[in-house]
Amino acid sequence: MKKINLTLFFSTLSILSFSQTVDMTGRKVFDQIFDYSSNKEFVASQYTDVKGSPYFSDKWLNGKVFLNDQTWFDNLQLKFDQYNNSFIVNWHDTAFQISSAVKQVVLYRASDTLNGLVFRNGYAVNEKINKKIYLQVLEEGKISFLRYRKKEMNDYAEYGDATKYKRFEEVNRYFIFVDGDFKRDNFNQKEFTGCFAR
Repeated sequence: MKKINLTLFFSTLSILSFSQTVDMTGRKVFDQIFDYSSNKEFVASQYTDVKGSPYFSDKWLNGKVFLNDQTWFDNLQLKFDQYNNSFIVNWHDTAFQISSAVKQVVLYRASDTLNGLVFRNGYAVNEKINKKIYLQVLEEGKISFLRYRKKEMNDYAEYGDATKYKRFEEVNRYFIFVDGDFKRDNFNQKEFTGCFAR
């Protein structure tokens, strides 16, 4: 009887210790960026005087995160900060910024879990758009089409008001890579309409 109890104890212990190695915080993949106890997002509070949002969606979206070592996490609540080109995950009611160790992020709109938006780093265009920047993969193969989803903070004035205000404006750039090497950019959205409407 004692042998059976010891066997059960060590079996349970080995299962629990394995689950800790897959835990996101245990792998140090994410860095905590704010505390939910104040019920206010740390990132959003930086832009209180700016019209619009730095996020792709203000709501948490369901998604997947893939690491360089092919480990992946499913059913996560994610936001994409287009101003800083970073992803934020809601993990047990605490927000963590995803590190550059994450190779790929897939976002799903609403309950659609088949047609996700794929974002991947590892592509280099220039010093600003380097291998740490996440680009949306529109089509992948020998010839890959990528979109750089970016929000910029710009000044604007309202009619009859001399005060300068700030707002987020979306600026997208498109790229072609052939066999993983950058070939062309400066496409506009009309050139992709119909083929890559995502």
